[in-house]
Amino acid sequence: MEEKFNQNEYVKQYQKEHYVSCTLRVKPDMNKILTEFSKNLGLSKAALLQKCMVYCYENMIDVSNIPIE
Repeated sequence: MEEKFNQNEYVKQYQKEHYVSCTLRVKPDMNKILTEFSKNLGLSKAALLQKCMVYCYENMIDVSNIPIE
């Protein structure tokens, strides 16, 4: 008997092979800004952070001197 295609297992395996997890801890006020900004852009918080990181990298933007409160 032929085994049925399991979509959940496929997605799980695909994500395991193509993605890594990255955890970010932020203060509640910073999370509020991140949530509001991403919502206004129609992006997830993860997508917004990825796009910001790629933008800074591709444009050689030095963020090392920006204070985080």
